[in-house]
Amino acid sequence: MKPSLFDQHSAKSTKRWKSGLPPWLRPNKSQTFKPHSWPTKTPYKTDTIEAATIFGTPLGKGRFTVRLADSDSEIVMAQTMRHRIFLGQTSQSTKSDNPEPNNRDCDALDQYCDHLIVLDQQAGERMVGVCRLIRQHAAERAGRFYSAGSYDLTTLLSYPGTLVEVGRSCIDPAYRDGAVSRILWKGLSRYIANFNIDLMFGCASLPGTQRQSLAESLSYLHYYHSASKSLRPGALSALRVAMDIIPYDQIDPKKAFSQLPPLIKAYLRIGGSVGDGAVIDHDFGTIDVLMIVQTAALATRYRLMGLERPKNPSKFSILGSLYQRRDRYGP
Repeated sequence: MKPSLFDQHSAKSTKRWKSGLPPWLRPNKSQTFKPHSWPTKTPYKTDTIEAATIFGTPLGKGRFTVRLADSDSEIVMAQTMRHRIFLGQTSQSTKSDNPEPNNRDCDALDQYCDHLIVLDQQAGERMVGVCRLIRQHAAERAGRFYSAGSYDLTTLLSYPGTLVEVGRSCIDPAYRDGAVSRILWKGLSRYIANFNIDLMFGCASLPGTQRQSLAESLSYLHYYHSASKSLRPGALSALRVAMDIIPYDQIDPKKAFSQLPPLIKAYLRIGGSVGDGAVIDHDFGTIDVLMIVQTAALATRYRLMGLERPKNPSKFSILGSLYQRRDRYGP
């Protein structure tokens, strides 16, 4: 019986490979090949590279670029920067599982997170901004979201969409003129679009642990920006600090808004709301509130402020929303 064309092709291929590579694929004798190998110490290497691939090429054509960290060394650099910004000038302890807590801010969730980083190209790709993101499927593998240690997230977990928790955001003090903040928000906008995120949330901090000194800010957030009841997570009873400290009619909204930290202002400008109750974080010397943003409500119309069109055009540009809502909430 005559062999089929497939059998003839297979036989020829086998014979060719037994005799070695064909001439046009054989390397020159002068060439030296070094096999590439990824470090094996990090179990989430594959996830890190996959996430960086989905995010795409670095964003930004000028001095600053933003992208996802794609190596162990970059994640360590982000942890080191976080420690320097959050705790570098204090003697307080960190919430860390790291054997060297004196120079890195890290916990058990870091290995499941994506790390958004901003690099200064004029300073040898110095890392000047970072933001930690944990998607819902990663939190399920880790066993929890970070803010589950302070809030009951039942209402968020039942939300019909994909969640991401945003946290550990910080910018180098020498770069707080607005440029790094803008490119970091651009990176977050692309992340939301490319990963089809429907709702983002995370703890945001007000400096200090004395509730009375932050009474107007907390009360303003409670009265003016509480999330809808069906979506509003509540602080755990053992940690909960009431936010309605002063009466509604005694609040000056414009003044109260101006006193808020820049990150909370940014969340409010893109339509963010807050959970029920605040939590005092003695480790970091802050009072935290839980911010919630539904990405479908980021803007009243589709704007990308120079970004490429996302895979899901229903995800609006965060950066555009920041400026669209400026007049409504203040400078």
